[in-house]
Amino acid sequence: MGDIAGVSAGHRVVDAGCGVGGGAFWLVRNRSARVHGITIVGSQAARGSRLARSRGLDGRVSFTCQDYCRTAFADGTFDVVWARESICHAADKRAFLDEAHRLLRPGGTLVMADYFRTARPLGPEGEDVLATWVRGWAIPDLSTPREMTQSTVEAGFEDVVLRDITAAVEPSLRRLHRIVKMLSPGAGLLHGLRIRSAVQQGNVAGSAAIWLALRRGLWSYVILSARKASRPSGHPSP
Repeated sequence: MGDIAGVSAGHRVVDAGCGVGGGAFWLVRNRSARVHGITIVGSQAARGSRLARSRGLDGRVSFTCQDYCRTAFADGTFDVVWARESICHAADKRAFLDEAHRLLRPGGTLVMADYFRTARPLGPEGEDVLATWVRGWAIPDLSTPREMTQSTVEAGFEDVVLRDITAAVEPSLRRLHRIVKMLSPGAGLLHGLRIRSAVQQGNVAGSAAIWLALRRGLWSYVILSARKASRPSGHPSP
């Protein structure tokens, strides 16, 4: 993602859906970027801020609790909008794209890595498997690559490129599948005893379903990149 977006020293990057800051810290250390991470989870923003201070990165990376579809930043604040496995959680993905376009300076880059359904519809059985996964992971729905490309263009972006890197995430998901197989019986028992919540149990079910969905070709993992035009359309060079 860093190479695709061309992130380099001094670039202003907003990490949309930053979690506790793993991607943001990587960008600061490896690309010397200035990063602002945003998340709707207040405890994540607080933990990211503590980690930044403990790692001596305070001032180069910052965190706030904000909705990436409606931020408080001014127009054209950032060189790069970065989103890693976060936009899948947006109920209105077009709203994120519109906000990303607003936040970027002319010529700025959007780069996002995320899950995409391979078709709509997938057939009744395929939809059931996909629903078990996304529901357990608090994902409203997945876009198809075509749907996301169309929405990105409609939001005003140019040079939209999708790169399918599903093979790169398969090893980690295979490990997750093995872990879930070992832990599922115990997790089910604890849920039955009301020691684990329905949300926790749904996450386990989703973690099992994602591997089945992958094996059936129901989703792909894609890096999407796009560019905001250097000049507004309809305004030729002087």
